[in-house]
Amino acid sequence: MTDGSGKVREWKGELTNPGHLAPLGWTAAALKPGDQIVIAGWAGKNGVASLWVTHISVNGKELKMGGGN
Repeated sequence: MTDGSGKVREWKGELTNPGHLAPLGWTAAALKPGDQIVIAGWAGKNGVASLWVTHISVNGKELKMGGGN
């Protein structure tokens, strides 16, 4: 992600347990180098660049996360 000045800022994202994601189609090949990934979620309140991921799409296709999506 780039900030307001155009500087790249690295964020860390947290997901649920892999045991919950595998039945929804997640595999080791779900994300590959070069994929365009869009992530949405809840940012931490302490200013750290960390996010609880609620939605993720890869190359325009949403990956299921459970919990109603």
